[in-house]
Amino acid sequence: MGTQYPNTGPALKYSIYTTTSSASARLIVSLGASHNHDPTRWIKFAYSVDGEEPVTVRPVSAVPPYKEERDWRKAVVENGWTSTIELGAEITVGTHELSLWLLEPGVVLQKVVLDMGGYRNTALGPPERKKV
Repeated sequence: MGTQYPNTGPALKYSIYTTTSSASARLIVSLGASHNHDPTRWIKFAYSVDGEEPVTVRPVSAVPPYKEERDWRKAVVENGWTSTIELGAEITVGTHELSLWLLEPGVVLQKVVLDMGGYRNTALGPPERKKV
């Protein structure tokens, strides 16, 4: 399988309804503990909120696996790589759409959290919220 691109590859699309607004919202994406096995094809994903231009993220260190030390130890403890992304634009009350593209083979999505403020870091993240 070749590299995927946000403009041509398949996307995961999540419909979200927010009950509060936030000017400092964060997207927290937890991936599996894969490595950059091919230095020309780094583990990466892209995201977009409400149809904005997709942003590509490379969560895995560029350092060879045998030299990663602190980053790798953290990934082992967390059971994967975690990317915390400041969204920049205000997320308002109402309906939104989050799109995610897993751009390379080996990218395993474990959990996605939209932090509107007040997130408390825990080993498994917050429980799924079912009440709207």
